[in-house]
Amino acid sequence: MSDDKIPKLPRRKGVKNNSILVAERRRIVFHMLLDGFQRRDILQYAIKQAKDKRHWRVSDKAIDLDIQVARKEMAAFCEIDKREEFGKARHRLENLYSKSIRDNDLKTALNVEKTRIDLLKLSDVVSDITEDKLDKFIELLMQKSKKYKSDETVSE
Repeated sequence: MSDDKIPKLPRRKGVKNNSILVAERRRIVFHMLLDGFQRRDILQYAIKQAKDKRHWRVSDKAIDLDIQVARKEMAAFCEIDKREEFGKARHRLENLYSKSIRDNDLKTALNVEKTRIDLLKLSDVVSDITEDKLDKFIELLMQKSKKYKSDETVSE
């Protein structure tokens, strides 16, 4: 069914919707778009709802505006603040690394460190690491782990 064959929404003369009713209508339109409904489906829904609910007694233009607002909201959800996400990832990795050292879980600590290196794009710097250097790194991790264990024992 084309948009031209959909009957026009009944107009209300002289009555305006308040912002709460408009927000509710826009919320419903937003979810309908998420569920895959098209403009014509939303207009048909509006026609059915207009019989009982006054905030659906609006023009096609108002529904088109609701659709436009909903699409802008969807686009805003797609925008990612990369700095914020990067900060969260770093913080989580640092916490996981710290916990794995405290728990003497060297395998996890090493995996976290590798992930951190990838995240920070330090692989060029680390690519020169030899087996000897890796062994020294693991030995350092073990020493730190023992230090944390002894510190925890003393504090308890």
